[in-house]
Amino acid sequence: MTTPTAVICITPNPALDRTLTVPHLVRNAVHRADRVVEAAGGKGLNVARVLHEFGTSVLAIGPLAGPTGRLVAEHAAATGMPSEWIWLDEGETRTSTIIVDKITSTVINETGPSVAGRWDELATSLLDIVRAKCPQVVTVSGSYPPGVDSE
Repeated sequence: MTTPTAVICITPNPALDRTLTVPHLVRNAVHRADRVVEAAGGKGLNVARVLHEFGTSVLAIGPLAGPTGRLVAEHAAATGMPSEWIWLDEGETRTSTIIVDKITSTVINETGPSVAGRWDELATSLLDIVRAKCPQVVTVSGSYPPGVDSE
């Protein structure tokens, strides 16, 4: 018997989080990163990762696209966190670059793949997953991808 999913975390616009650590960030200078870490990212995936680490039955879902999307799926799988992805035929999952030094951090977010004209179909697919799993809680966290009407 499978354990029911307690929480489904929807990430409308997942990202590959790429964190670069430098000794001291100086504008207009060349830097060498001491450390580079990549992880599945986006607000919903961050929520899912924390819940998973605390032992909550969680499922991360969202749309992915292209080679960067495959990296996001691989990083999520490497943590053991259950996930289901809806693969987009066009575009590329965004990358968020985080530059960290001893004092500050700077985040540069790409926009992600456009879902113009496809959002209703994508949202229906996400809701189909939710309905099939009957979770106790559903979270929707983070930005929407380009092409989604703010209404």
